[in-house]
Amino acid sequence: MSEGEGNSTMLSAALVLLMMSNKPLCIKKNQGLMWPAIANADKAALLTFARAGSLEMCVASTWGYKWERVTVNVHQAGKKSLD
Repeated sequence: MSEGEGNSTMLSAALVLLMMSNKPLCIKKNQGLMWPAIANADKAALLTFARAGSLEMCVASTWGYKWERVTVNVHQAGKKSLD
C-alpha cells in the first residue's frame, strides 16, 4: 500500500467514526437505506465504504429492524460478530 492509499484509508476510517455518532435508528422508514448515509447518493462513497468493510444497510429482522454490514473487509473475515 502506498503512502497516499494509507492516508486515504485513515481519512475514511476517521470519517466513519465521526458519522457513526449521528447514525439514525434502523426503523421501517429507513429499510433499504445504506449507512453512512452519503453512500445512498454518492457511488464513490459507496465504493469507499464497501471496500473498507464499513457499509451497512437497514434490514428487517425477526423482531424489527437492524443495521447489518453489507460487505466484509478481508481483515474482518473470520472474526465473530458482536451482535
